[in-house]
Amino acid sequence: NTLTDIGNYAFCATGIRHLVIPNSIDTIPEGAFSMCAWLESLEIPNSIKVIGYCAFTHPGLFLSNKPNQIKDIVIPNSVKKIGAYAFVFNEFERVTIGSGVESIGDNAFATFSRDYWPDLPISNEMLDSLLDASSHEIAYVNCLATTPPIMTTNNAFDGSYNHAALIVPQGSVNKYKNAEGWKSFA
Repeated sequence: NTLTDIGNYAFCATGIRHLVIPNSIDTIPEGAFSMCAWLESLEIPNSIKVIGYCAFTHPGLFLSNKPNQIKDIVIPNSVKKIGAYAFVFNEFERVTIGSGVESIGDNAFATFSRDYWPDLPISNEMLDSLLDASSHEIAYVNCLATTPPIMTTNNAFDGSYNHAALIVPQGSVNKYKNAEGWKSFA
């Protein structure tokens, strides 16, 4: 509980299964828990302000023996910034984004799909095989912010835009319909 810093890539590719980040931490740095294929549960405390680049990038797409994956992720209200690729390739079913989030980076919640990799230099058969084994779309994105978080590009949720239900605060629907990145949701 006295830990104040986690280094970049500190726990990258480790066998962590259950992760509770202490309240004494305010930043999850670059790659800190990336490639942790066996992570089954994750608690992000309300002290976190920044989730860094590739903080929780998931390698499950490239594993033949797919581990259990976290299905629901809740980003606390304290978080202001979600970095690029922070949660890319995870197989979330539900994503809840706290009311304090101000920005979401490129491909932060992107999934592996034909939309995400339209020009991948591999054969269509190989791409179809990867998609069959690893394709996943988020079903629900619940964003609690009344002002849509800024997205630097329109790809933060690539692979899920055509299928995910976007749930936003009452009175904010038109803001989301007109905001870059958010207006891509079908």
